Amino acid sequence: MTHVTYLLGAGASAQSKLPINKDLIKALESIVYESQFIKDSIDGDRYTKTIQSTYSKVIQDAKKEKSIDTLANIHFGNNNYLHDIKSLLWIYFSANAGKDELDPRYKHLLLRFRDKVSKTFKLRDDFSVLTWNYDLQLEEAYASIAGLELWKTPLHLKSYPGLYFLKKDTFNDNIDSKQVQLIHLNGCAGYYYDSEIRDYKNWYNSDLTNPQEYCNMARLVGQKFHTNAPSKTAIHNCINFAGEENQLNETKKDLVKLISKKTTHLVIIGYSFQDFNENMDTFIIENMENLRYIMIQDKYPEKIEELLRNKYPVLHSKI
Repeated sequence: MTHVTYLLGAGASAQSKLPINKDLIKALESIVYESQFIKDSIDGDRYTKTIQSTYSKVIQDAKKEKSIDTLANIHFGNNNYLHDIKSLLWIYFSANAGKDELDPRYKHLLLRFRDKVSKTFKLRDDFSVLTWNYDLQLEEAYASIAGLELWKTPLHLKSYPGLYFLKKDTFNDNIDSKQVQLIHLNGCAGYYYDSEIRDYKNWYNSDLTNPQEYCNMARLVGQKFHTNAPSKTAIHNCINFAGEENQLNETKKDLVKLISKKTTHLVIIGYSFQDFNENMDTFIIENMENLRYIMIQDKYPEKIEELLRNKYPVLHSKI
Protein backbone atom coordinates (compact mmCIF):
# COMPACT_ATOMS: atom_id res chain seq x y z
CA MET A 1 0.00 0.00 0.00
CA THR A 2 1.39 3.40 -0.99
CA HIS A 3 0.86 6.91 0.37
CA VAL A 4 2.16 9.97 -1.47
CA THR A 5 3.09 13.10 0.49
CA TYR A 6 4.04 16.40 -1.11
CA LEU A 7 6.41 18.72 0.80
CA LEU A 8 6.03 22.25 -0.56
CA GLY A 9 8.10 25.41 -0.28
CA ALA A 10 7.71 28.89 -1.76
CA GLY A 11 8.69 27.66 -5.23
CA ALA A 12 5.50 25.61 -5.37
CA SER A 13 3.54 28.87 -5.73
CA ALA A 14 6.00 30.45 -8.17
CA GLN A 15 3.45 30.73 -10.99
CA SER A 16 0.98 32.67 -8.85
CA LYS A 17 1.27 36.43 -8.41
CA LEU A 18 2.38 36.06 -4.80
CA PRO A 19 5.89 37.43 -4.10
CA ILE A 20 8.74 35.77 -2.23
CA ASN A 21 11.94 36.97 -0.56
CA LYS A 22 12.75 40.64 -1.40
CA ASP A 23 9.54 41.02 -3.39
CA LEU A 24 7.56 39.89 -0.35
CA ILE A 25 9.24 42.56 1.79
CA LYS A 26 8.27 45.18 -0.82
CA ALA A 27 4.68 43.93 -0.77
CA LEU A 28 4.56 44.12 3.02
CA GLU A 29 6.09 47.60 2.89
CA SER A 30 3.35 48.77 0.54
CA ILE A 31 0.75 47.85 3.15
CA VAL A 32 2.49 49.99 5.75
CA TYR A 33 3.15 52.81 3.26
CA GLU A 34 -0.51 52.91 2.18
CA SER A 35 -1.55 53.99 5.68
CA GLN A 36 -0.13 57.47 5.01
CA PHE A 37 -2.80 58.19 2.40
CA ILE A 38 -5.88 57.39 4.47
CA LYS A 39 -7.79 60.62 5.12
CA ASP A 40 -8.90 61.62 8.60
CA SER A 41 -12.53 61.83 7.55
CA ILE A 42 -12.83 58.08 7.08
CA ASP A 43 -14.21 56.18 10.04
CA GLY A 44 -11.62 54.02 11.70
CA ASP A 45 -8.68 56.20 10.74
CA ARG A 46 -7.25 56.04 14.25
CA TYR A 47 -6.49 52.37 13.63
CA THR A 48 -4.71 53.09 10.35
CA LYS A 49 -2.30 55.41 12.12
CA THR A 50 -1.10 52.51 14.25
CA ILE A 51 -0.26 50.42 11.16
CA GLN A 52 2.74 52.55 10.30
CA SER A 53 3.89 53.02 13.88
CA THR A 54 3.58 49.29 14.62
CA TYR A 55 5.01 47.72 11.47
CA SER A 56 7.58 50.20 10.13
CA LYS A 57 10.33 48.67 12.26
CA VAL A 58 9.47 45.19 10.96
CA ILE A 59 9.92 46.45 7.39
CA GLN A 60 13.16 48.25 8.23
CA ASP A 61 14.62 45.16 9.91
CA ALA A 62 13.41 42.83 7.14
CA LYS A 63 15.20 44.94 4.53
CA LYS A 64 18.38 44.66 6.55
CA GLU A 65 18.13 40.87 6.79
CA LYS A 66 16.78 40.52 3.22
CA SER A 67 14.33 37.86 4.43
CA ILE A 68 11.20 37.96 6.58
CA ASP A 69 11.82 34.34 7.63
CA THR A 70 15.35 35.14 8.79
CA LEU A 71 14.01 38.13 10.71
CA ALA A 72 11.46 35.94 12.49
CA ASN A 73 14.16 33.43 13.35
CA ILE A 74 16.43 36.13 14.82
CA HIS A 75 13.65 37.49 17.05
CA PHE A 76 12.15 34.15 17.96
CA GLY A 77 12.29 34.77 21.72
CA ASN A 78 10.63 38.19 21.48
CA ASN A 79 6.91 37.37 21.61
CA ASN A 80 5.65 40.91 20.96
CA TYR A 81 7.93 41.49 17.96
CA LEU A 82 7.17 38.03 16.57
CA HIS A 83 3.47 38.82 16.96
CA ASP A 84 3.94 41.92 14.76
CA ILE A 85 5.74 39.91 12.07
CA LYS A 86 2.98 37.30 12.02
CA SER A 87 0.23 39.91 11.92
CA LEU A 88 1.81 41.69 8.94
CA LEU A 89 2.24 38.42 7.05
CA TRP A 90 -1.34 37.49 7.89
CA ILE A 91 -2.66 40.82 6.57
CA TYR A 92 -0.90 40.44 3.23
CA PHE A 93 -1.66 36.79 2.49
CA SER A 94 -5.24 37.03 3.76
CA ALA A 95 -6.00 40.14 1.71
CA ASN A 96 -4.63 38.44 -1.41
CA ALA A 97 -6.44 35.13 -0.94
CA GLY A 98 -9.57 34.43 -2.97
CA LYS A 99 -8.64 36.67 -5.90
CA ASP A 100 -8.42 33.84 -8.43
CA GLU A 101 -4.69 34.38 -8.99
CA LEU A 102 -3.77 30.72 -8.78
CA ASP A 103 -0.65 28.87 -9.72
CA PRO A 104 -2.34 26.48 -12.20
CA ARG A 105 -0.24 23.55 -11.02
CA TYR A 106 -2.28 23.30 -7.83
CA LYS A 107 -5.43 22.39 -9.74
CA HIS A 108 -3.49 19.82 -11.76
CA LEU A 109 -2.15 18.29 -8.55
CA LEU A 110 -5.55 18.00 -6.90
CA LEU A 111 -7.17 16.57 -10.02
CA ARG A 112 -4.42 13.98 -10.25
CA PHE A 113 -5.35 12.67 -6.80
CA ARG A 114 -9.12 13.03 -6.99
CA ASP A 115 -11.30 10.19 -5.78
CA LYS A 116 -12.87 9.04 -9.05
CA VAL A 117 -15.45 6.92 -7.25
CA SER A 118 -16.96 9.82 -5.29
CA LYS A 119 -19.92 11.63 -6.87
CA THR A 120 -18.65 14.94 -5.50
CA PHE A 121 -15.09 16.20 -5.69
CA LYS A 122 -12.86 14.81 -2.97
CA LEU A 123 -9.28 13.61 -2.69
CA ARG A 124 -8.02 10.07 -2.38
CA ASP A 125 -7.03 8.89 1.08
CA ASP A 126 -3.49 8.01 -0.07
CA PHE A 127 -2.51 11.65 -0.66
CA SER A 128 -1.24 14.33 1.77
CA VAL A 129 0.46 17.73 1.63
CA LEU A 130 2.86 19.36 4.08
CA THR A 131 3.49 22.97 3.11
CA TRP A 132 5.70 25.72 4.49
CA ASN A 133 3.63 28.34 2.64
CA TYR A 134 1.28 30.82 4.32
CA ASP A 135 -0.87 31.22 1.21
CA LEU A 136 -4.19 29.50 0.54
CA GLN A 137 -3.35 28.44 -3.02
CA LEU A 138 -4.25 24.80 -2.43
CA GLU A 139 -7.48 25.74 -0.67
CA GLU A 140 -8.36 28.12 -3.51
CA ALA A 141 -7.71 25.40 -6.09
CA TYR A 142 -9.92 22.98 -4.16
CA ALA A 143 -12.69 25.57 -3.77
CA SER A 144 -12.58 26.36 -7.49
CA ILE A 145 -12.88 22.70 -8.50
CA ALA A 146 -15.51 21.77 -5.90
CA GLY A 147 -17.56 24.97 -6.21
CA LEU A 148 -17.10 25.96 -2.56
CA GLU A 149 -16.65 29.23 -0.72
CA LEU A 150 -12.97 29.54 0.13
CA TRP A 151 -13.43 29.76 3.89
CA LYS A 152 -15.32 26.43 3.92
CA THR A 153 -12.60 24.38 2.21
CA PRO A 154 -10.92 23.14 5.43
CA LEU A 155 -14.14 21.28 6.23
CA HIS A 156 -13.84 19.33 2.97
CA LEU A 157 -10.10 19.30 2.31
CA LYS A 158 -9.40 18.63 6.01
CA SER A 159 -6.61 21.20 6.24
CA TYR A 160 -4.82 22.39 9.36
CA PRO A 161 -4.91 24.85 11.06
CA GLY A 162 -7.99 26.05 9.13
CA LEU A 163 -10.07 23.10 10.30
CA TYR A 164 -9.02 23.72 13.91
CA PHE A 165 -10.06 27.37 13.67
CA LEU A 166 -13.47 26.43 12.27
CA LYS A 167 -14.09 23.51 14.64
CA LYS A 168 -11.96 24.29 17.69
CA ASP A 169 -14.46 23.18 20.34
CA THR A 170 -15.08 19.81 18.71
CA PHE A 171 -11.82 19.28 16.82
CA ASN A 172 -10.36 16.55 19.03
CA ASP A 173 -13.69 14.79 19.57
CA ASN A 174 -15.26 14.85 16.11
CA ILE A 175 -12.34 15.08 13.67
CA ASP A 176 -10.56 11.88 12.77
CA SER A 177 -6.93 13.03 12.75
CA LYS A 178 -6.15 10.39 10.14
CA GLN A 179 -8.37 12.31 7.70
CA VAL A 180 -6.28 15.50 7.79
CA GLN A 181 -4.60 15.80 4.39
CA LEU A 182 -3.09 19.29 4.29
CA ILE A 183 -0.94 20.85 7.01
CA HIS A 184 0.49 24.37 6.90
CA LEU A 185 3.69 23.95 8.91
CA ASN A 186 4.01 27.69 9.62
CA GLY A 187 0.27 28.28 9.82
CA CYS A 188 -1.71 30.03 7.12
CA ALA A 189 -3.67 33.13 6.22
CA GLY A 190 -7.41 33.69 6.34
CA TYR A 191 -8.48 32.88 9.90
CA TYR A 192 -8.22 34.69 13.22
CA TYR A 193 -9.43 34.63 16.81
CA ASP A 194 -11.94 37.35 17.68
CA SER A 195 -10.93 38.29 21.21
CA GLU A 196 -14.22 40.12 21.84
CA ILE A 197 -16.66 37.32 21.04
CA ARG A 198 -14.12 34.60 21.87
CA ASP A 199 -14.60 32.73 18.64
CA TYR A 200 -12.77 32.08 15.38
CA LYS A 201 -13.62 33.91 12.17
CA ASN A 202 -12.29 34.35 8.64
CA TRP A 203 -11.14 37.34 6.57
CA TYR A 204 -9.70 37.38 3.06
CA ASN A 205 -9.88 38.94 -0.43
CA SER A 206 -9.56 42.64 0.35
CA ASP A 207 -8.42 45.51 -1.87
CA LEU A 208 -6.10 47.42 0.45
CA THR A 209 -5.76 50.25 -2.08
CA ASN A 210 -9.40 51.05 -1.30
CA PRO A 211 -9.44 53.43 1.70
CA GLN A 212 -12.54 51.96 3.30
CA GLU A 213 -11.31 48.38 2.97
CA TYR A 214 -7.94 49.44 4.35
CA CYS A 215 -9.66 51.01 7.35
CA ASN A 216 -11.70 47.84 7.87
CA MET A 217 -8.48 45.82 7.91
CA ALA A 218 -6.77 48.23 10.30
CA ARG A 219 -9.75 48.16 12.63
CA LEU A 220 -9.87 44.36 12.61
CA VAL A 221 -6.17 44.05 13.41
CA GLY A 222 -6.27 46.85 15.97
CA GLN A 223 -9.26 45.45 17.83
CA LYS A 224 -8.68 41.71 17.59
CA PHE A 225 -4.89 41.29 17.63
CA HIS A 226 -4.00 43.59 20.51
CA THR A 227 -3.02 40.89 23.02
CA ASN A 228 0.53 39.54 22.86
CA ALA A 229 0.40 37.20 25.86
CA PRO A 230 2.82 34.27 25.31
CA SER A 231 0.46 31.73 26.87
CA LYS A 232 -0.32 28.44 25.16
CA THR A 233 -3.82 29.64 24.28
CA ALA A 234 -2.79 33.02 22.83
CA ILE A 235 -3.49 32.24 19.17
CA HIS A 236 -4.74 35.41 17.45
CA ASN A 237 -4.33 34.53 13.80
CA CYS A 238 -3.33 31.30 12.16
CA ILE A 239 0.19 32.32 11.16
CA ASN A 240 2.02 30.18 13.68
CA PHE A 241 5.72 29.43 13.22
CA ALA A 242 6.70 25.78 13.55
CA GLY A 243 9.02 26.30 16.52
CA GLU A 244 6.55 28.11 18.75
CA GLU A 245 5.24 26.39 21.85
CA ASN A 246 1.45 26.47 21.95
CA GLN A 247 -1.54 24.18 21.60
CA LEU A 248 -1.81 24.80 17.88
CA ASN A 249 1.70 23.46 17.32
CA GLU A 250 1.32 20.55 19.73
CA THR A 251 -1.65 19.32 17.71
CA LYS A 252 0.19 20.06 14.46
CA LYS A 253 3.14 17.84 15.40
CA ASP A 254 0.79 14.96 16.19
CA LEU A 255 -0.84 15.32 12.77
CA VAL A 256 2.52 15.67 10.97
CA LYS A 257 3.72 12.49 12.66
CA LEU A 258 0.66 10.56 11.46
CA ILE A 259 1.20 11.67 7.86
CA SER A 260 4.94 11.04 7.99
CA LYS A 261 4.57 7.51 9.31
CA LYS A 262 2.28 6.41 6.49
CA THR A 263 4.28 8.13 3.73
CA THR A 264 5.90 5.78 1.22
CA HIS A 265 6.61 8.32 -1.54
CA LEU A 266 7.78 11.88 -0.86
CA VAL A 267 7.63 14.58 -3.54
CA ILE A 268 9.53 17.80 -2.76
CA ILE A 269 8.57 20.92 -4.73
CA GLY A 270 10.21 24.33 -4.45
CA TYR A 271 11.68 23.80 -1.02
CA SER A 272 15.35 24.19 -0.08
CA PHE A 273 15.39 22.99 3.57
CA GLN A 274 16.35 26.24 5.28
CA ASP A 275 18.31 25.93 8.52
CA PHE A 276 15.64 27.66 10.60
CA ASN A 277 13.16 24.91 9.67
CA GLU A 278 15.60 22.12 10.52
CA ASN A 279 13.86 20.86 13.67
CA MET A 280 10.54 20.33 11.92
CA ASP A 281 12.18 18.97 8.75
CA THR A 282 14.12 16.45 10.84
CA PHE A 283 10.95 15.51 12.71
CA ILE A 284 9.20 14.86 9.39
CA ILE A 285 12.03 12.80 7.88
CA GLU A 286 12.73 10.76 11.02
CA ASN A 287 9.08 9.71 11.25
CA MET A 288 8.93 8.55 7.63
CA GLU A 289 9.71 4.99 8.65
CA ASN A 290 7.96 3.51 5.60
CA LEU A 291 9.55 5.83 3.04
CA ARG A 292 10.64 4.10 -0.17
CA TYR A 293 11.26 6.86 -2.67
CA ILE A 294 11.91 10.62 -2.92
CA MET A 295 11.27 12.74 -6.00
CA ILE A 296 12.61 16.31 -6.21
CA GLN A 297 10.86 18.83 -8.47
CA ASP A 298 12.96 21.97 -8.39
CA LYS A 299 14.84 24.36 -10.66
CA TYR A 300 18.09 22.97 -9.24
CA PRO A 301 17.21 19.44 -8.06
CA GLU A 302 20.85 18.35 -7.79
CA LYS A 303 21.45 20.96 -5.05
CA ILE A 304 18.48 19.74 -3.02
CA GLU A 305 19.59 16.14 -3.50
CA GLU A 306 23.10 16.94 -2.25
CA LEU A 307 21.69 18.83 0.73
CA LEU A 308 19.42 15.92 1.67
CA ARG A 309 22.24 13.40 1.37
CA ASN A 310 24.43 15.50 3.66
CA LYS A 311 21.76 16.19 6.27
CA TYR A 312 20.01 12.83 6.24
CA PRO A 313 22.33 9.91 5.30
CA VAL A 314 19.44 7.49 5.86
CA LEU A 315 17.87 8.85 2.66
CA HIS A 316 20.78 7.94 0.35
CA SER A 317 19.07 4.93 -1.19
CA LYS A 318 15.69 6.63 -1.56
CA ILE A 319 16.53 9.69 -3.68
